[in-house]
Amino acid sequence: MGARVRGDWAWLPQPFYQQALWRAVWRTGLADALTRGVTIQELEAEQFSPPLVMATLSLLQAQGWVQCQGEHWSWRRHPSGANRAVVQAEAMARWLTLADRLRPGWAMEDELSVIELEALSRARAAREADELMAWLTRCFRPRPKEQWLDVGGGNGALARRLAGRGAGVTLADRPPVIAWLRRRRLPASVRLWGGDVTRSLPPGRYHGIALVRFCENHPPSVVRYLLAGLGSRLYGGGRLWLVGYFRTRHPKSEWFALNVAVHAPQGRPYTIGALCQIAAGAGLRVARVADSPRGGYTAIALVNRRPAPIRTRPGAPPR
Repeated sequence: MGARVRGDWAWLPQPFYQQALWRAVWRTGLADALTRGVTIQELEAEQFSPPLVMATLSLLQAQGWVQCQGEHWSWRRHPSGANRAVVQAEAMARWLTLADRLRPGWAMEDELSVIELEALSRARAAREADELMAWLTRCFRPRPKEQWLDVGGGNGALARRLAGRGAGVTLADRPPVIAWLRRRRLPASVRLWGGDVTRSLPPGRYHGIALVRFCENHPPSVVRYLLAGLGSRLYGGGRLWLVGYFRTRHPKSEWFALNVAVHAPQGRPYTIGALCQIAAGAGLRVARVADSPRGGYTAIALVNRRPAPIRTRPGAPPR
């Protein structure tokens, strides 16, 4: 399924993210550039990554640190107290090289590791995650004997919830994740499917399909293709649910945008309006939009504009 925003970006304490941000700002020379005033074009000429520098500046602007006047970015208030955070981040970075030095030349595959999944499983037991799963279950309202598809289901937390309501669930994810899940105890009504859903889909039809924190991993053309394919797998009256950070004014949205730029450079954060347009192009319409009581998540329910045939052999996504 390509690059993905791994785990849930917000599980680590907020100071960790802030320290990493200040370290990047100082180590790359962005702090000095902001002191003299700089344009995006000038930063790109200095080999700054366009999507990352824009996401970083937008986050700093949202926090009140920088300002943009015309095309020039500069400090609004200089973070003189950031030195301690930078020193702490540097110390942390040195410790994180321990694995490379402990076993030189050994590198893990660019996939979700077993250790990361184990950590995610423990994190999913946290109260915020449990509340999220409970809220999603209330939104989805799965019924006994319904068939559901959980796309990018990760550690199976949502699939367990849906199965607990009596639904049959197909959990789709990358083969390494599915291999890990096969060694875990899942309800008998949860089936596992490994593959790339942007190129092929699990067989069958579904009363409900869930894409939780998934769309941001892919560009609009791939999302549109995927929604069209998944929409063709819905039973009449079935719903395709998109769940993510779609409200740009939420305090977490700027942090999330930077995280997406780091981990999924081909993807992007999506707004509700953007997803509505993509869904319309895929032959779907919005039936419901719901916001979580806390946590910043939004759930969008899509339904088919008209019945669509099952696509048994989807082709490659449009370029």
